[in-house]
Amino acid sequence: TFRILDDEKARRVIGHLTTKLGSPYGTLNSEFPDNPYMSQYISPYLMANEAIARFEYGDGSGALDLLRRAWGTMLEAGALTPWEEIAINGKPETIRVAGRGLDYMSFLDLAHAWSTAIPALSMHVVGVTPSKDGYAEYGVYPKTVDLSWAQGAVPTPAGSIEVRWARTDGDASFALTVIA
Repeated sequence: TFRILDDEKARRVIGHLTTKLGSPYGTLNSEFPDNPYMSQYISPYLMANEAIARFEYGDGSGALDLLRRAWGTMLEAGALTPWEEIAINGKPETIRVAGRGLDYMSFLDLAHAWSTAIPALSMHVVGVTPSKDGYAEYGVYPKTVDLSWAQGAVPTPAGSIEVRWARTDGDASFALTVIA
């Protein structure tokens, strides 16, 4: 994440990601389609870290927008697990396999554990944040942004921390339930 940056530098980085690398399906890994060192695609792995950083630096709306665009794209395509890469057209990324008499197109990894958005959701939307190793101590600080409710269970060595929160329109009321 961006924890090494001061707030101003983090805002500039987030601005660059949004304006120079933003796409309808997530953040591009390069602003140059003809980059000779790396093809242009969208990396859910990198965006999972970007979402955490956006939450940590006060851009919860940008974090949720990113999650909705990228992981929403995968869900709308029928994915049950996060992909390793999203092509710039929003489809699963493919590669050409050639050699030894073979020539066919294949999908990259369509079940890529490192591409999960769960840390951003558990730490910021549900709001469970450890303050000591192994969740020996923790706080619950949900970032509600534009959501009216959320719930989740965070596994820890001592058992799950279950959180559910809900708010009414206009924030007339807010209810938070934690079971640990």
